[in-house]
Amino acid sequence: MKKPIILCFVLALSLLSAGIVVRLPEGGQVNLYSDYYALIIGNSDYQYFPKLRGVKKDVQDIKAMFDRLGIPSEVQEDLSGQQMLEVLNRFIAGYGTKADRGLIIYYAGHGYTEDTFAGKQVGYIVPVDAPLYNKDVALFRQLGVSMNKIKELASLIQSRHVLMIFDSCFAGTIFRGNPGVPKAIEAKVAEPVRQFITAGDANEEVPDASIFKSTLKKGLEDGDADTNGDGFITGQELGYYLSLEVTNYSNGSQHPQYGKLNEPDFDRGDFVFALAKPVQPMKVETTAPPKPQIETVWLYGNLEVETNLAGDLYLNGDKFQSLAAGQKAKISKLVAGDYTVEMRTTDGNKSQQVSVQKDQTQSLAFKFEKKVQPDIQEFKVQPALTTPAPTQTSSSTPANMVYVEGGSFNMGSNDYDDDTPVHKVTVSSFYIGKYEVTQKEWRDVMGTTPSYFKGDDRPVEQVSWYDVIEY
Repeated sequence: MKKPIILCFVLALSLLSAGIVVRLPEGGQVNLYSDYYALIIGNSDYQYFPKLRGVKKDVQDIKAMFDRLGIPSEVQEDLSGQQMLEVLNRFIAGYGTKADRGLIIYYAGHGYTEDTFAGKQVGYIVPVDAPLYNKDVALFRQLGVSMNKIKELASLIQSRHVLMIFDSCFAGTIFRGNPGVPKAIEAKVAEPVRQFITAGDANEEVPDASIFKSTLKKGLEDGDADTNGDGFITGQELGYYLSLEVTNYSNGSQHPQYGKLNEPDFDRGDFVFALAKPVQPMKVETTAPPKPQIETVWLYGNLEVETNLAGDLYLNGDKFQSLAAGQKAKISKLVAGDYTVEMRTTDGNKSQQVSVQKDQTQSLAFKFEKKVQPDIQEFKVQPALTTPAPTQTSSSTPANMVYVEGGSFNMGSNDYDDDTPVHKVTVSSFYIGKYEVTQKEWRDVMGTTPSYFKGDDRPVEQVSWYDVIEY
């Protein structure tokens, strides 16, 4: 039988000022909250990272859970880097101004851990427009929301108690862990706190069918996270419960991390949920429960690509980098999965399919037969006036093209060494497009578009000289 959590402030609008009252075992009480409010962010429709189909259902399930618990909440989905910062700042400015409000932020989506030169790690939550880290480090850092930024935002909140839950895996670089069995609730829970719970440690498996979400719902709605049976679920109890249960359910492949902000002003208190009635303390099973069905797991592997001719390297249709002849590119910490790897050169294109596996390095080599160019002894440009001009009729002029009359002009300068001597150049008549080549026009010919700013009617960009030649 389920043990629903009943929050005291839901009794009646006139009683909201009573809020959450914690009665202490030794006598007395602590007035904690006037109310709660939650922000739920779900990123699933990624442009470059693998898409997470399960996140859309996850955020709706979490909202439904908060609704049943009487916690008002709002949902924001598929946010860019700029939008994530705007939403977080607006949430803090709108709801984080009351000292006695319990504030909750829940995030579901990709996480990433960056290894720094000093041997430390920086965790990120990943917006939908962030590029793969190895493709554009600077842009990833610009768009990704680092835990250092989260720490900065957390310090601006006026509410004493803030709980941040991340259904993603990354290094917990800004909080100090709280190992051990939680103690009975005490008066110091009222002190300020910024608490964090993550679904796993750096580079661990995060299934799209979220074990973490299902376990979180079980812990809060059924009251199973009340590990000491005192009628309250604290942030420390919830983190402890998730660290045990998720580790069991995932057969040891996922280890939730939890703790408090590693600063003296924000590590004294504890977030609190109140239960309708006490439950039995949690019993830790000696055998792991059956492992749930996992749809998708995203890990990290490496890829090495070598080419004997200069050209451009593409991953899944997106340009990754240009390579010189004989150069080898090593792509580290690439999200595991299937990729189409393509080399485009002036002597032709080749592509291969590769499956990147966890903690493994896949190697590819592209070998091209270089085309032999004929010897050019002499080439003379005929004057434009002797070259028959294309017929300018509505039936022969290509669509969206204009005719440009050929002619001659003097190129160069006698004032600069690099431009001397002044010489006559003759250009034949030609047609040119009225408008820039759109992404749809490029894709109709090439099959894919490398453009960063997507849109059929937008001009194609991110193309190289070799791409243009081929097009």
